[in-house]
Amino acid sequence: MEWTPWRPLDLRDDVAPEIRDAELLRTVGTRFGDVFEEAAIGMALVALDGAFLRVNPSLAQGLGRSREDLLRLGLQSVVDPEDLGGLLSRMRLASAGGGRTFQTELRMQHASTGSAWLFLTGALIAEDADRPLCFLLQAHDIGRRKAAEAELQRALEELQATDEAKSRFVAVAAHELRSPLTSVVGFAQTLWRHWDNIPDGEKRQYLSLIVEQGERLSRLVGDLLTVSRLEGGTIRVRPITLDVSKEVGEIIGELPCADEVDIVGEEGLELLGDPDHLRQMLTNLVTNAFKYGAPPVDVEIRDEGDSVELLVRDCGDGVPREFVPALFESFSRADSGTARVAGGTGLGLSIVRGLARAQGGEVWYEPNDPSGACFGLRLPVPTAGTDR
Repeated sequence: MEWTPWRPLDLRDDVAPEIRDAELLRTVGTRFGDVFEEAAIGMALVALDGAFLRVNPSLAQGLGRSREDLLRLGLQSVVDPEDLGGLLSRMRLASAGGGRTFQTELRMQHASTGSAWLFLTGALIAEDADRPLCFLLQAHDIGRRKAAEAELQRALEELQATDEAKSRFVAVAAHELRSPLTSVVGFAQTLWRHWDNIPDGEKRQYLSLIVEQGERLSRLVGDLLTVSRLEGGTIRVRPITLDVSKEVGEIIGELPCADEVDIVGEEGLELLGDPDHLRQMLTNLVTNAFKYGAPPVDVEIRDEGDSVELLVRDCGDGVPREFVPALFESFSRADSGTARVAGGTGLGLSIVRGLARAQGGEVWYEPNDPSGACFGLRLPVPTAGTDR
């Protein structure tokens, strides 16, 4: 960005810059003496056109440059382009008589670490009202304050996001609880009031629905308790050595969708994990594959040396790209496509992640090829001396 002074020095227009600068230093520089050189804060004399006339050691050190480099580069070359326009506007205003001092926060380019945040105080130096000479700039490092502000802003945004997610969860959980409760209460009242008039077959049907909805309520309450223990750090883990193929086969065999799941991969592998937690994690992943994805679904067992991986794949639409970063967060739920239709509280995957990490493992998501979702669960293998 070019900048020419509005009130040029009392020198001929064709005077070479080095002669102009020397004249300015002779006129102005001697006023500051040793204070300028020894100041602990960065200071610079800057010509009206943005050229550095004099730079003290503190400013050069703060920008990781030599004084010779700064004198050669000029102000426009070291101020961040996004902040340069605002600085030049303040300097123009001061040169035109709109107040001789100004303050601003801006970034200057550090030679090795990128942008350095500075609080800049500028003062116009002039012989009289009609003859501005140059600017005296003082720079205070505010990098730590800016970093703290940025961290505070990130924390505030995370807090707001969590608060919004919990508000959505309350609404979802209320719906999820109300639906089975309505069924349980409704069918129980019907049986209570009309027991003698209801055929036996219909009674058994009503009782079956009451049991089904009661189990649904129990699972939801269990999920809420698990999330509470995970977030409070009170979850209890009892890891033992498990035969992976046998354990996975038993878990899948108990699911209603067992006939539609293929178990593939290596046999004879062992992992170190809590069997109840493994059951909960794998059940969540497989049921999610049918709830939000589409068959065929397979579970692959894979040996990774110091760990065993269980990969659950489906052939549905996959996870919306914009939702992937929040996929394993508590109280989060995609609000489009299959997820909207299937519903749910949004706790399942956060529970899987929490239980996996509590056992020294991890869970992740990746798109399935050519379509669908793949959720991976990694758990450690037993080491020497592990109880069996």
